[in-house]
Amino acid sequence: MDQRIWGYVRVSTQSQNYEYQERILLSTGLKFNHIYHEKQTGKNFNRIQYNAMISAASKGDLIVFSSLDRMGRNYNQIIEQWNFITKSKGCDIKIVDMDLLDTSKGNGSLTGQFIGDLVLQILSYVAEVERQKIQNRVKQGLDNARSKGVKLGRPSVKLDKDQVPIVQKYLNNQLSAKEAMEILRLKKSTFYKLMKEYKFKDKK
Repeated sequence: MDQRIWGYVRVSTQSQNYEYQERILLSTGLKFNHIYHEKQTGKNFNRIQYNAMISAASKGDLIVFSSLDRMGRNYNQIIEQWNFITKSKGCDIKIVDMDLLDTSKGNGSLTGQFIGDLVLQILSYVAEVERQKIQNRVKQGLDNARSKGVKLGRPSVKLDKDQVPIVQKYLNNQLSAKEAMEILRLKKSTFYKLMKEYKFKDKK
């Protein structure tokens, strides 16, 4: 059976596009059977397109990523996936921007496998450490903002003085919920949340 070649492109957010990674894959000159695209975080491997690619791949196939962090960002899971793909499934992996991470060039030599596995573990560790640093920076930023009294999350909706009579009419059954929502121009969830808060304040 001829070797099939699969490409995988991943971005983390909906606003990002695949063009840059696609160019890197195509610059290899390889003839891809299919390039899978995914817009999802790399913190784990619970990804629809990634798993579809792994299911489609069989022994002797080649799976290509533009860089290791496009494969994933979790150190332990990258090692686990690498071993599953290369040893359990019998496929080769090529990381375009890291020539040492190309099992198709190893020719099965013990030294080649050792060097490739060693480089993989080092790079995977670096990727995981960087991911944890970013998480810590975000947490520190949020904690710092909270310590300064900055309110995080969506701003709460408050009633204006001229809106209070509408609320009272609704509570006195003079207006239906639908009529009150239309006059106040509020979504259903926001409306009922405000009603709950207003009733609580009114009882104080």
